[in-house]
Amino acid sequence: MRASAIAVVLLLTVALASPAGRNPHVRAYITVDPDEYVHCYPAAASGTIVNTYLCFDCVNYPISDAGLSGVSLVLDYQCGGFAAGPADVTLFHPDAETVSGGPDDLEDGWVITAPECVRPDESGIVCVALIPWFYMSPPGEILILPHPVDGKAVVDCNGYMDSFCVLSHGALGQELETWGDPDCDCDFPFTEVLCEPQGGEYPNHPPTYWYLASPGYAQFLDGFHVQTFDPNLENYTNWVDPYGWTHADSIAFYDGSYWVTWYDTLCSNTPELGYRLFQFDNPNLASWGHWTMTVGCDGNAYDPFEGMSHSSWGASGEPDGHGYRVHVPTAGTPAEKTSWGAIKALYR
Repeated sequence: MRASAIAVVLLLTVALASPAGRNPHVRAYITVDPDEYVHCYPAAASGTIVNTYLCFDCVNYPISDAGLSGVSLVLDYQCGGFAAGPADVTLFHPDAETVSGGPDDLEDGWVITAPECVRPDESGIVCVALIPWFYMSPPGEILILPHPVDGKAVVDCNGYMDSFCVLSHGALGQELETWGDPDCDCDFPFTEVLCEPQGGEYPNHPPTYWYLASPGYAQFLDGFHVQTFDPNLENYTNWVDPYGWTHADSIAFYDGSYWVTWYDTLCSNTPELGYRLFQFDNPNLASWGHWTMTVGCDGNAYDPFEGMSHSSWGASGEPDGHGYRVHVPTAGTPAEKTSWGAIKALYR
């Protein structure tokens, strides 16, 4: 085994004792179409090459530790034939590599790594390998099994490990008979708004205030609102709006508080499948403030309480920055003008 392979296996082994990763609900599956969930191909003709794909969905967070940097498993082809060439793991990353084993290697399993974090798009899906299979009778299944050392493992972008469940195995020349793991549900994320941690790839606030928001898997979200203590719109710059969304052109005042608002201009009314990133820059010091989520496009988009579906008050059992309140700008002195203010902002 090459040194790189040894290093990766050691990384996976050490990760077992590390904190849980950011992909607690990640699922593996076989498909013959990387854009769809097509787990079997009964029409496969003997003597033809069938492209099969190993993919993962329910890959969580869209910044910093959002995504995958390695996977470890066994891929057991029980149908007739053989791999028509080496598995193409550049689907995962242009410089990804198989560092141990490979497809249909029951003894060593298969360890694939990427040199950097691979982040999913809004679908939450990352496909890691294309395996061209020269199919020959008899028909059979493609099973995703535990790696002999690491089990069914993925590594996130911080090097932490999660165990994945199998959404679906695959089949060639027949219908699927062996289904995936029970209770392999993509129930992430629960309703959550994050503004922590800070540092590294996460912007510090101030000056950059960012929020990862999800109403829960397959739930609806038409408006996102954050309490603020700075009513001066000129202090807000470098807005980041999710696709199809925009930020309000004024600071709203409701129920005795100022609010910053984003809303879905397309009113797409489609279920959410992950987190959305909302962001702006503001030079002022940070304090804790509340947030709300709203649904419905017929009312006042600026109102944080009209059509309210979720709020920080309903998440009071969660820590600040990790579900409950979020960092918001104050109306005080900009942090850049006082070193003590900068220190306080980082440790609030």
